[in-house]
Amino acid sequence: MKTHLPFLLLIFFLTTSCIKKDSSTVQVLGTESVEGTYTGYRSQRIGQQAAVDSTKITLEVMRLPSGQVQILQVAPNAFKYLVNMQENRFTYNLGITEAACGAALLKGEGSFQGNKLYLLETLECTRNLSAAKTFVQLRATKQ
Repeated sequence: MKTHLPFLLLIFFLTTSCIKKDSSTVQVLGTESVEGTYTGYRSQRIGQQAAVDSTKITLEVMRLPSGQVQILQVAPNAFKYLVNMQENRFTYNLGITEAACGAALLKGEGSFQGNKLYLLETLECTRNLSAAKTFVQLRATKQ
């Protein structure tokens, strides 16, 4: 019995390591199909208030040679996000920008889940710290 134990442990180790490699391969392959046209809605909320309205949007998603992904909002107006991908999740940081409260930090995060795109952008005032954060949310489906 003692001679079989190392052999059984070796088989168990090899089996679990193969399963982990297969699941990571699926995640990497899932990020390759993000390119295309997405339609959905953009909403905005300030602080803890619920969003009261939304705007219909059209997005074009494409991979760039730099390894980043470009999310281009083409309707109702043009706006571009250059995001850094890690598996099916992404982040971006637009740095300091001008907002109604003065200087503000603009950053976002999101993910591709199947044929859906989710993005949450946060605008945080840097001078007026008592001002509520503003959140912009995009939800879109690949066409």
